[in-house]
Amino acid sequence: MKVLIIDNYDSFTYNIYQTVGVITGNEPLVYLNDQITIKQVKEINPDRIIISSGIGSPLKEENCGNCVAIVKEFYNKIPILGISIGNLIIANTFKCKIVFSPNVQHGELISVNLNKVALFDSLPDKMTAMAYYTYIIDNNNLPNNIDIIAETDTKTIMGFKVKNYPVYGLQFNPESIGTHNGSLIFKNFLN
Repeated sequence: MKVLIIDNYDSFTYNIYQTVGVITGNEPLVYLNDQITIKQVKEINPDRIIISSGIGSPLKEENCGNCVAIVKEFYNKIPILGISIGNLIIANTFKCKIVFSPNVQHGELISVNLNKVALFDSLPDKMTAMAYYTYIIDNNNLPNNIDIIAETDTKTIMGFKVKNYPVYGLQFNPESIGTHNGSLIFKNFLN
């Protein structure tokens, strides 16, 4: 299996790299978000794309590199998983409103309620996860093509799926050592 990881200049990217490598037995390919083009993705022809966490606002192009263009080009061809800012980049691409969080989390353990979807196979209905975020998806007036698959008890969106496509976003960080069963989420995505 060939996995492309798009690095949003984040130190956790190589946690994803190591986890995916263990699961697949292959080294994932890692490219910085502004050093990968649609043409290169086509040449790589990955089986999966993972968009890493990162810093800054997902609404500023300089923080997203070519991620938005890649999501638009490949969402209906290749399964995509976005994490933290990667999650928000995908959400914004699909017309979700992104807002400043009233409860900023940086290195905080949170409790997340999970819906029964393939991404969470073999996981409990509630899990502990590590969160690093300043922005979140506004849960008011969500587009019809977005299904919420994970949220906190206070209804902060922690995960979504694009209807009819294997495109997922997670606000929390499954690659963090603080997230229980995080590697299982990657395994489910890769399978």
